[in-house]
Amino acid sequence: MIKSKLNKMQNLKNLKFNIISPTIIITMLIFSIVNSVGKANTLDSKNIENIANQHKNINQNMQKDQIYTCYSALSMDNKPKHITAKHLPYANPDAKKEGTFKTMAIGGFDSLDLFVLKGNKADSLNLIYDSLMTQSLDEPFAIYPLIAKQICLANDKNSVRFHINEKAKFNDGIPITAEDVKFSFDMLIQKGDPTYAIYYADIKEARTINKHIIEFRFKTNTNKELPFIISQLYVIPKHLYVDAQGENFFGKQPLRIPIGSGPYSIDKFEVNKFITYKRNKNYWAKDLMANKGVYNFDKIVVEYYKDENVALRAFLAGSYDYRFERKAKSWANDYDVKSYKERKFKKVELLHGLPAGMQGFYLNTRKTILKDKALREAIMQCFDFDWTNRYLFYSQYKRTKSYYENSEYASSGFLLDSQNKAEVIILKKLGILEEVPDSKSNIATQSNITNSSNTKNKNDDRLDSQINNSQHKYMSNSNSSKLLIAKDYLDDIDSRILTKSYPIPSTLHQSKRENLKYAKRLLDNAGYKVVDNVLVDSNGETVRLTILLNTPLFERIVLPFKKNLAILGIQLDISVVDSAQYENRIKKFDYDIIVGVIPQSLFPGNEQEYFFSSKSADIYGSRNFSGVKNKAIDKLIDMLNKTQNHNERVANIRAIDRILLWGFYVVPHYYSQSFRIAIKSNIAMPNFPLYGSPFSAYYYWWYK
Repeated sequence: MIKSKLNKMQNLKNLKFNIISPTIIITMLIFSIVNSVGKANTLDSKNIENIANQHKNINQNMQKDQIYTCYSALSMDNKPKHITAKHLPYANPDAKKEGTFKTMAIGGFDSLDLFVLKGNKADSLNLIYDSLMTQSLDEPFAIYPLIAKQICLANDKNSVRFHINEKAKFNDGIPITAEDVKFSFDMLIQKGDPTYAIYYADIKEARTINKHIIEFRFKTNTNKELPFIISQLYVIPKHLYVDAQGENFFGKQPLRIPIGSGPYSIDKFEVNKFITYKRNKNYWAKDLMANKGVYNFDKIVVEYYKDENVALRAFLAGSYDYRFERKAKSWANDYDVKSYKERKFKKVELLHGLPAGMQGFYLNTRKTILKDKALREAIMQCFDFDWTNRYLFYSQYKRTKSYYENSEYASSGFLLDSQNKAEVIILKKLGILEEVPDSKSNIATQSNITNSSNTKNKNDDRLDSQINNSQHKYMSNSNSSKLLIAKDYLDDIDSRILTKSYPIPSTLHQSKRENLKYAKRLLDNAGYKVVDNVLVDSNGETVRLTILLNTPLFERIVLPFKKNLAILGIQLDISVVDSAQYENRIKKFDYDIIVGVIPQSLFPGNEQEYFFSSKSADIYGSRNFSGVKNKAIDKLIDMLNKTQNHNERVANIRAIDRILLWGFYVVPHYYSQSFRIAIKSNIAMPNFPLYGSPFSAYYYWWYK
């Protein structure tokens, strides 16, 4: 059993207790009242009575007051590694601060507002802002001082306080106060991107204690992640958005140059072409431990390109300094040019320990035709990863088999395997699985075998024991009882989950033909027919789908997929649109299939609701690409956010993963355990941290 985070934190050397003394407050109150009655040296009976009443009220209030334990650094499960460090180990405090660094982005932008949903945001706007605390990149989840010099946890876990550094100020010179922090939180919840309201759903309110202390009160005291996620809140200046008459302009001026407290400010920009950030040489936090050796370029320029190929050619010609290469084919073939041979730039593969998340063809179940799980599973059989990896990707990738790939949270095997006992315990606790007497289960099991016997192929057991979700599926749990999926969840969970591993197709050990034959049997069982080489459903409706892309470069991956779908009679159209139209359609869920990515963190938590909950399926702009509405998933997410034990969290997330996979909401793609980057040879870089990102790696670089 893993000890709770708070118990482990008691060993930190930098903790202290802030206990409010009622006696001190009463004494101060008496002095205040004495002064308020003028020059009198004595108190009359009425004043004494007033004092007594106020004393009584204070005592009552003090019983409700919290005792806080304060830390200058905090880790989710272990002691922070860098409490006494002078700088982070992946930063160079002696790095020169000079020069203009150029990178690129694809598409365009029409907004400088990082916090609202509307508009296409400029790249790297986060450089403008500071968060309350900052996260290190070589620990799973540890935070260190930034705007807040301390984080204080209520002993009853119902709230958290942040003590603001008195030196913290915005880049216009105005000090940061608790009122700015409260304004930032309130605006994100009330007027910001709707995803903030989901992410911070368990935070009841923000309130100012004094000028330099902000308190966040929680709706629950069981979500151990809340102090950490609110510590990442970007702070914006209230005075920039609220004028003297009290009118609030938050979210109303997308191209107004924002002001933050971060290391850079916007120097200049041209919509859809470029944006230039200028380093704040008087940056208030430049001497903090977490910032030493960081943000070394005087200017950072992001240049926009409409086409990936044009952007690559521009880099090879020396037009900008750094690119993150997403295409395996380009990495293998396109960099062997004269400038590379002359060592004007270098290719680097940065190994990382980050979860891969899930990239894939997301199938939008909001569309009537894609509500059918059998069709979705059949579609999955048509993507031949092994062929694609071998002939298109030069064998640079691994197959994604989990929404939490490359992490301890990835599910494996079948549910009732002994190694997955912890998942079973959680599902039973939530009433998603239940036990019944063995005598009753025998009858139901026989019924299931009868229902599935006509569909099983002797060379393929993926359909073995498949049921139509109107029956219970039982599995031995003891000599006297069997496990089954509870009746209320039969429509949400595929019964095969109990005894079968996720049936992701492969052509390494069997032919593509066998996978397509399996898909054909799925469709036959679900009532589909092929008429004149076109698949139609039981109502005679043609199965015709469109995949939405924002670049033609992905067509080479889609075309073999389309060809395999056509063998089943499924028609797939390819629609390539510009970035602005693509973003708008994604936000409105106006698509059948997209290529999407749902990333995962080292500590999955509140964001799972944003990705997979029934609520998020109807929220404009959420990342619930497939429109997942699953009662079992909702229940597991709710439990996840109340679970503090690490092993239980792991089992919970594995159960979420398993149910999602068996919902066939996505055709999984692939992932890499390294980031491919190309940078000019005159740029120096320290060791890449285990949990670093290619999008922020250059914060630690400098010119030689």
